[in-house]
Amino acid sequence: MPPVAATVRELQEVLERGGFVGPLAVSGDMEAVLAIDREGDYAAGFPMAVLADGSWSMDAMIYDRMEGVWRDGGSSGVVIGGQPTPWTPPSGGWGHGPLMGCAFTRQVRFEGEDDDEYWVSADVGFLGSDAHHLLCVIDGRQRRIEVADPLRAYAAVGRSRSGDFHLVAIGADGAVVGE
Repeated sequence: MPPVAATVRELQEVLERGGFVGPLAVSGDMEAVLAIDREGDYAAGFPMAVLADGSWSMDAMIYDRMEGVWRDGGSSGVVIGGQPTPWTPPSGGWGHGPLMGCAFTRQVRFEGEDDDEYWVSADVGFLGSDAHHLLCVIDGRQRRIEVADPLRAYAAVGRSRSGDFHLVAIGADGAVVGE
């Protein structure tokens, strides 16, 4: 599926309404946003670019909604060369499980009158073909993340007091995949 061209304003609208169906190429960028996840006033984005030399660049983006406007809240990423792009995951995953985690970032936030400390985490990557969806586990709570995109790209965001944040791949039968 080729990326759909979008303006930065249209990206803001996608963040606001949720229900992202990617990929989405933001005007002026060489990257396509492959996946977005949103929980409350936080969102994670997964922009990726295949560069002219064949290497690929991937980022885990955190977006914050402040005063009704989505803003870039921080990111972390990687550039990988000499590897085939992960468009079609092999059956059973990549040899280390059903997830290919590509980038992760964690930011501390202070909220409320008492400046309570929270961690906002974003994880992005690709889900193997044996997995149906993800469970995002945050401070013991579970949230289901659908991965419908043909590229099997995912983004996951979570806000926690303890920093506890991890992903679990789930098969169509409801069982954990890769354990």
